Amino acid sequence: NEQNKIKKCINLLVHTNMEVNMKLVTATQEFDRKYGLKTAIKLIKDYGFDAYDCNLYEAMKKGKPFASDDYLKRAEEIREYADNLGISCVQAHAPLPNVKTIEGIKAAVEVHKKAIEISAVLGAEIIIIHPSSITDAKGNYELLYSHLLPVAKKNNIKIAAENMFVRLDGALNIVPGACGTPEDFVHYIDYISDPYFTACLDIGHTCLPHTRPAQEFIRALGNKRLGALHIHSNSGHDDQHAIPFYGKADWDEICYELAKIDYQGNFTLEAYKFLLSFPDELIPYAVNLLHKSARLLMEKIEKYRTEIKNETC
Repeated sequence: NEQNKIKKCINLLVHTNMEVNMKLVTATQEFDRKYGLKTAIKLIKDYGFDAYDCNLYEAMKKGKPFASDDYLKRAEEIREYADNLGISCVQAHAPLPNVKTIEGIKAAVEVHKKAIEISAVLGAEIIIIHPSSITDAKGNYELLYSHLLPVAKKNNIKIAAENMFVRLDGALNIVPGACGTPEDFVHYIDYISDPYFTACLDIGHTCLPHTRPAQEFIRALGNKRLGALHIHSNSGHDDQHAIPFYGKADWDEICYELAKIDYQGNFTLEAYKFLLSFPDELIPYAVNLLHKSARLLMEKIEKYRTEIKNETC
């Protein structure tokens, strides 16, 4: 038994980096808005990211590739284009229909079914579909996810719920919404309890007023429930989708907790608003800083992962 333990520890030390499949991913939204989806994908590849997150709330807008009746054919064209560039779509984000009423949630089902089909053709492993904050886990399952999970299974893609927030009577009067506390997020995942249903932790949303730190969500969700991330930050007052290291997130603690649960998903940036403040001439420098910031955080996760594994020996 002692010899087996030693062998196991040596194997962990030697193969730690090989076992990690985390990719640095960034969202297409801002580049898509400025230049179109194909150029967005090419820029993401050229700037050195490992994969892209297709934001369908931009790509499914009127006049965009996936708004037409032949949306699956258009998705196949985008997939072929990205494959030829040598970059893959590993994650997607469904559109954001109005789900503030029961009828709105019901109407969103067909939009999300289409988004799942498109995402699967693009090659995404996970699609983020927001829960509605007007109801609970049971209501979201019955009205929304129960209708979408069969489509996800058919297309072999996971659905990820996201921790949400709600604006009350003022723009900056923000409180937690669906999945907005660690306990509620765990309850959602466990209530639906489906291998095609997972959690996407939005780090920026954990910095908003009246919320709990991201590290508490990570500890609560653990390895089995946490399947995806949205990496961005803010000042603690509004959802600014800013670059990591800006604002109030404790990135050292976040990286440690991700390493501790042995998080195996990708590292997906959703810091598109950070780019909005720069003129076109400075965009390459802004993207480079965003890229380097994310790589630094990924290196920190791997450093902690190695240290934690070493401690077990």
